[in-house]
Amino acid sequence: MILEGEPINATELLLVYYELSLFHLSQKEFIEGEKFFKRGLEEAKNRKNDLFLSLLMVLDILFLKTANLSEVLSSLEKLENERGYPYMEDLALEAARYYNENGRMDESVKMYEKVMYARKQIQRGDCSYEF
Repeated sequence: MILEGEPINATELLLVYYELSLFHLSQKEFIEGEKFFKRGLEEAKNRKNDLFLSLLMVLDILFLKTANLSEVLSSLEKLENERGYPYMEDLALEAARYYNENGRMDESVKMYEKVMYARKQIQRGDCSYEF
């Protein structure tokens, strides 16, 4: 928990930018979402944080670019590790909802399969909820 007046570390800042980007973009609030996305991307590049660079790339492809299924799947592959599985689960679920809302049912099914894959890895204990 971050208390008012306490300094925020780089990872917490990246998490905030990512979460705010995801929230606004998934709500179709693209101006706000892109603002936080750009801040997060700049910070992740400066910090050379591969996890948050990967997370932001999924958001970029899904919400700001073409939402091409193969590009989304490719970007999710970068999260196939113990730190990435919980994020993969969340992002694949967001992608499934996005495709479903846009009548792209085949892509939605592929994303739900990815959600189930990530959940299976998490249940096996192959993940860490730390950032």
